[in-house]
Amino acid sequence: MDADDLWPDNKLERQLTRLADDPSVEIVMGLTQFMRLTAGQPQFEPFQKPQLFLNFGSAVFRKSVFDQMGLFDETMAHSEDIDWLLRARENGVSMLILNDVTLFYRIHSSNMSQDKSARHFFFIKALKQSLDRRRQHKKTVKHFSDYQQSHKQN
Repeated sequence: MDADDLWPDNKLERQLTRLADDPSVEIVMGLTQFMRLTAGQPQFEPFQKPQLFLNFGSAVFRKSVFDQMGLFDETMAHSEDIDWLLRARENGVSMLILNDVTLFYRIHSSNMSQDKSARHFFFIKALKQSLDRRRQHKKTVKHFSDYQQSHKQN
């Protein structure tokens, strides 16, 4: 999780309960609520609707997934979590995406991701690597929305 992002109350409880309830699930993700400073306001305010955003801060993982998948690609200065999650999906890692916010992603002028050209370069690199692997192995993968729950959990 990035140092400037926040978790909502009960995030871990909700996600860990889902891991405990279903031993076949290896990753439980949630939605991300983007937050930004509003002019003249001292606090972050939500904007846009919560959405699926591939970010490690929105998820919890079984240790066994890292044993299976390995760690981040250290050549990725940005989007290393996207690259890792795409690899996990390609390898059939069982995921569940809650329709609850599990990460408040705070946007401000000091974010590392403010470098749009680098951010876009590494995002496209992660997508291209995923496409290349799938073409090479003739794999099809589920769309991330196929992992989402059909209703909101309490």
